[in-house]
Amino acid sequence: MKSALTLAVLAALIALLLWAFSESLPFRSEVTVYNMFCTGERKGGQCDAEEQTANTATYKAFAEQQTVVYWYGDNDAPKRLWHCAVRDARNWSCQWGVRLEQLPELEYQMVNGEFSEYAPGVPDHRTPGVFYRVSKWHWWLVWLSEKAH
Repeated sequence: MKSALTLAVLAALIALLLWAFSESLPFRSEVTVYNMFCTGERKGGQCDAEEQTANTATYKAFAEQQTVVYWYGDNDAPKRLWHCAVRDARNWSCQWGVRLEQLPELEYQMVNGEFSEYAPGVPDHRTPGVFYRVSKWHWWLVWLSEKAH
């Protein structure tokens, strides 16, 4: 009985570790970005009111085709990003614009698994918006808190 409990605890621990570090596994072709929404204002990167989870965004990179597709949540149909340079799922860049040679309206980048959007016409090059990215742990803790209420 004691060895069965030990095996169950060990299996649960291994499953938790695999889940916790699943985004950084080298053989994955997808990266999920965890988005949050602040009901108040964000000052210095901190929300001064209630945080709420927003839909996650999943990006799947195809190095052979130099393309990236993405979708929001679990139900959204995939969309394709254009004008991409793809090394792997965790390192790619895509431009949003009519032609590659033009100054892009937006540039999406994944660098070492960290997603960012740049708008060349905006002075600080970051796209303005109410959504911001957080760690997987932070998003899931807030999600669990939302479900408990």
